[in-house]
Amino acid sequence: IRENGDLLQEFLMKDAVVPESGKFAALHAALLRGGIFLYIPKGISAGMFTYHRRYDRAINSFSHLLVVLEEGAEASLYIDSESVNEKADAFHVGVTEMIVGRNARLNLVHRQNWADNLVNISHEKAIVQQDAVINWSTASFGSSLTKTYQSVDLAGMGAEAWMNGLLFGDERQHIDLETEQNHLVPNTMSDLLYKGALDAHGRSVWRGMIRVLPEAQKTNGYQANRNLLLASTARADSIPGLEIEADDVRRTHGTTVSTVNEDEVFYAMTRGLPRDEAVRLLVRGFYSPVMERVPLETIRRILWDTIDSRISNHSLPTS
Repeated sequence: IRENGDLLQEFLMKDAVVPESGKFAALHAALLRGGIFLYIPKGISAGMFTYHRRYDRAINSFSHLLVVLEEGAEASLYIDSESVNEKADAFHVGVTEMIVGRNARLNLVHRQNWADNLVNISHEKAIVQQDAVINWSTASFGSSLTKTYQSVDLAGMGAEAWMNGLLFGDERQHIDLETEQNHLVPNTMSDLLYKGALDAHGRSVWRGMIRVLPEAQKTNGYQANRNLLLASTARADSIPGLEIEADDVRRTHGTTVSTVNEDEVFYAMTRGLPRDEAVRLLVRGFYSPVMERVPLETIRRILWDTIDSRISNHSLPTS
């Protein structure tokens, strides 16, 4: 604020996430006291940044991340959010804003691993301009309750958005994701793939919407949500949606909710694997299509380690 106040004020909660986005966005705007501002000037390729957000005590927090890439800029960003479990409950309201300028490219990966005493609410939005690309990956593992609003505005011709998501819920975790792919102009593309595995009494809700304005002809949009139930008490709800006001478009969507395939488990066991290892192998295979879309090998290893630790800490289905 001291060194780049004018530049910050040009973007901060002005175009992507605004206070009117919802009551929690308004609360965030009222109580915001700081955050991270990543600004990449025109034509600069900036490499990778990491941002570790960790809370060692129960706290009510309001984090803000603002990313601005000017024309032709490139950057990769890894965000890691976690907290330590204490007796007192905690509350977090976060906002992430991403402005991807013309012909720019942003890779963003966010791992959320809050403790199970924390309620997490977040508004996250990207605006993608002409010929720009965003590859946006979200991994939700922690919290007692997560409610995340994610949206992409494809605001320039040739804009692309790849939205990748994975989650693992157990105990009585509730993870609720609401996504929007908004095609505002012609010749844009969006592709969303979210996968979740649920154990014990874990529950997930995904609501997806592809929205195409009347003038957004010749656009291509896809959304898929796949869920794997590792316990009979787990639950996943998938609610895809389309609002198409143009007549020359391609739109595809699909959702699945399934349990572990016993034939596949048996096949792996015939190759010498114990049952628990066979199920772990299938769970890893379930997540692989999303992992392949994460462009950074070092980050993929971190996500795999988190998934493996979550699987090993919980019972796997038995025959």
